[in-house]
Amino acid sequence: MQPHKAVILYVEDSDDHAFLFERAARPYKKISIRRVCDGEEAKAYLCSILESGNPADRPTAVVTDFHMPRCNGLELLRWLHEHPVWHTLPAVVLSSSMSCEDTDRCYGAGARAYFVKPCTSNGFAHLFECLIKYWTKQDILDCIQNESAAEHALHSSEPTKI
Repeated sequence: MQPHKAVILYVEDSDDHAFLFERAARPYKKISIRRVCDGEEAKAYLCSILESGNPADRPTAVVTDFHMPRCNGLELLRWLHEHPVWHTLPAVVLSSSMSCEDTDRCYGAGARAYFVKPCTSNGFAHLFECLIKYWTKQDILDCIQNESAAEHALHSSEPTKI
């Protein structure tokens, strides 16, 4: 039997930011990243999971960009918050916006956290590590609680500066 993996639904329209986020996640072998490019794709993915009933595809958390075409992060948060199944799914916003108004609107729509996107690979690695620590303390990512920092370092392709 395969060990349980946490699935993070990553909603990001920038290929460069997606590359940095997915690279930061690589050391965490018990986490799987499922990327979609905007809120419309995220909603379609989440609805397809309900139709298929496959629990292995069910996300443990959502990390979404704020500014995206078609359906932005705020619209996605509102949809999640109003959905009868997905309203309890923890959602975090990563954005290049430092606007207090954007931050407040995201929290008001149900975001659990709001982070300004880092500009470097090490910044994304540090941010991802902070997300893991936060989610582990909140019992959101229970499948990685026993995975040690040494195991992460062993699998990491580059050191993380803290």
